[in-house]
Amino acid sequence: MYKKIRIFLTMLLLAVLIPIKVYAEDAYTTDDLRELMGMNRLTDDDSMTEIKGILSTCYKQKEWNELVLALGDIDEVQLKEFKETEDAWYQAKDILEEDFSSNKPIEIILDDYVEYETAASLRTVYTEKNSFELSLIDDADIEAKIAYANSLLSAVKDYTNIGVIGNNMESFTKDKLMVLIPFGKSISIESGKKQTNDGLTVSIQQQHKVYSQFNGKVTSVTSDSVTVRTGSSIEIEYTGIQPLVETKQKVKQYNTLGKTKSKTMTVRFKLNTVYFDPLLLYGTRSIAWYEQWQNANPGCTIEKSDYSHLQDKLSENASVNASDLNQAGAMTDKDGTAAPIIIQGDNHYSDTPDNIITETTEPGIIVNGE
Repeated sequence: MYKKIRIFLTMLLLAVLIPIKVYAEDAYTTDDLRELMGMNRLTDDDSMTEIKGILSTCYKQKEWNELVLALGDIDEVQLKEFKETEDAWYQAKDILEEDFSSNKPIEIILDDYVEYETAASLRTVYTEKNSFELSLIDDADIEAKIAYANSLLSAVKDYTNIGVIGNNMESFTKDKLMVLIPFGKSISIESGKKQTNDGLTVSIQQQHKVYSQFNGKVTSVTSDSVTVRTGSSIEIEYTGIQPLVETKQKVKQYNTLGKTKSKTMTVRFKLNTVYFDPLLLYGTRSIAWYEQWQNANPGCTIEKSDYSHLQDKLSENASVNASDLNQAGAMTDKDGTAAPIIIQGDNHYSDTPDNIITETTEPGIIVNGE
């Protein structure tokens, strides 16, 4: 009798461990994508330092209580420490400026300069680090910086499975990707004038199917566009297509979103409120696609895009640790809610609406296993 019980328990344990193994190997998060794009993971120890650095540039340009709202999840001790450090630096700076404008004796200026340097040294831990994302935000746009910092805070513990990433990730088109207008600033080969693109415009066949890049939820549908949001950080807008999905519809990676209305379309990729080059999603393949555009558009490059920091795959997937999974084969999200793991088949382009989930409730964590 006891032997039968042990056999049953062993089989039950194996049944639990198998989906956990599939998840750990095949599930990728936004943090994994950031690493592949050559950026810092939000789960790194210095992530809060980066956020403080961003908010320090906005300090005293906004009311303190608005910054507190933007800081959100930081506890009261951290808020107090941050405010005291900033207050000390600004006070020392004001005193030193007053010393110079009032032509104070050199002894006083030197003493106050020491105080200023001491206060400044306490800030350098978060003022010397600038993220690539921050460089894409207008320095004068304080609201955009606070929105970005707030987005980072909400995404630190986002373990949403976004789908396949890296070298094995397919693009939004089955055809070869042909860049027509790259991300950023360039010169139009037709008009000879400067143009700015916050997305990626490609040449594509008319009535060609367009596929979702990640698992997600449709947040907006217009007569010629579909927007899909993935987790707390990723938002991709597909413009120039006839939608075949509806708002609030859940889609899996490579599900059909619509068909192209003309011979061009634009994809806009937003990460934590900031627009990024969609070519960054495809690792080193981006180099060939971008160089092909350069060769076809001689003299149209204003600032050459750098893809040298991109990776094709992660050396080690640290997005899901054993402690994140409970014994029932579920994962606990940032709110402490255990979501069931659903095993699906391999990722492939999906042309039938049957593969599109249309529930209105939030999905469980979908795992793309074998």
